[in-house]
Amino acid sequence: MNIKTRIQQALNIRTDEWGLLLVLIALIALNTMALESADVVATSSYLAQLGMSALPLLWLADMAVIGLSSALYTLIADRFPRRTLLQGLMLGFGGTLLVIRGLIAYSSPGISYTLLYILVDQQLILFPLSFWALANDHYNVAASKRLFPIIAAGGLIGNVLGNGLAGQSALLLRRWGCSGDDLLFVCSALFFLTWSLVTLALPKRQPAPPPAAISANVLRETWEVGRDFVKNIPLFRYLFLALFLSEIALTIIEYHFLAQATGRFADLLQFQTFYGIYKAALTVLPLLLQLFVTGRLMEKLGLKNVFFIYPAVLFLGSATAMTFLNFAAAVGANLSARIVLNAVESPARKSVQGLIPDAKRGRVGAFLDSYVYAVGTMAGCLILEGWILLGENAILSPQTVIIGYNMLSAVAATATLFLVFRLHKTYDESLWHPWLARRKRHSMTSSLLEKL
Repeated sequence: MNIKTRIQQALNIRTDEWGLLLVLIALIALNTMALESADVVATSSYLAQLGMSALPLLWLADMAVIGLSSALYTLIADRFPRRTLLQGLMLGFGGTLLVIRGLIAYSSPGISYTLLYILVDQQLILFPLSFWALANDHYNVAASKRLFPIIAAGGLIGNVLGNGLAGQSALLLRRWGCSGDDLLFVCSALFFLTWSLVTLALPKRQPAPPPAAISANVLRETWEVGRDFVKNIPLFRYLFLALFLSEIALTIIEYHFLAQATGRFADLLQFQTFYGIYKAALTVLPLLLQLFVTGRLMEKLGLKNVFFIYPAVLFLGSATAMTFLNFAAAVGANLSARIVLNAVESPARKSVQGLIPDAKRGRVGAFLDSYVYAVGTMAGCLILEGWILLGENAILSPQTVIIGYNMLSAVAATATLFLVFRLHKTYDESLWHPWLARRKRHSMTSSLLEKL
């Protein structure tokens, strides 16, 4: 048995699936590498310029822009081929990074870093919306269970490379007499390289969007399509609410981690190096889980059971951070939440979204992944800002503030567990809803064929 056969058996990949699979892995890896490198520059520089107290306000503004950009995305989500959308996104991000680098050199750094931070988050939302909708065009639900964890592992590879580049480049750039901001030139080049790969290597055989599905008022239709899925299908209703509450918990955990880290590493260069290395290390375990565990876990437990894992980890992380008010507890809470989110929760969620009919998947995906993410994060930021104001006005002690917002994070995680329990009870019934029946029958037929 040769090495390729052993790899195929270990990863559960067929011989005829390698071509498209490798292209998709490369696309998500290059995109994530550029994203993570730019994110390290944006986060470390923003916190050095404006401090932790301004971070929730930045996140609020960031989510408002995400809501706007997601709304604009839905105008074209189901009107153009996914391949064309990816090409436009890559060119747009690559060019905008060059503009922001110029603003950093010749304008106010504070404003420039704010714009950079917001741009990175737009890319974090818009690329997955377009990419995973395209991937679902090429694979049925049965194949997505096997292959999506492996494709998502490409993002984790890019995460390691991007954060490793950001963490190690700070010292090198300073030694060469360059600014740490010059790393943005590399990020821009990576986006242009991704555009080239989409143009030259990605197949053009995805189905064209049906013109009859598009109305004149696309924004209202998008809201109505997403609202109807959430309102009428219990699976998506409980998923919607669970995503909202889990995002509140994760926002608080992330803020607590950054607050502890900036207190531990006061120097900008030290923090940028730590943050890059930390985010690179964060991907090692998820990468292994994506490649060898997640797909088999979803097949063995079933999607409805997998959704319990993430809120349980959020609760344990919040409780630990609330009990042990130190740097190690904050790192452990954020690390465990991010690992499970990347390795288990996100692939499971994408597989469930494969049940959505092709003509509506782009709009419903935007409704679930971007709108809920933005509103949940904004709710978490408002909670944090309230506790920060109580601390700054000496109404509560710093220790009480930390305990208070971590306690609310634990409450949000507990409520998420309850909603996942309701999702679990209604999952099988939801699959037979008329809006999902066609996709389910296709998936069941494909699964039977795989066993023959």
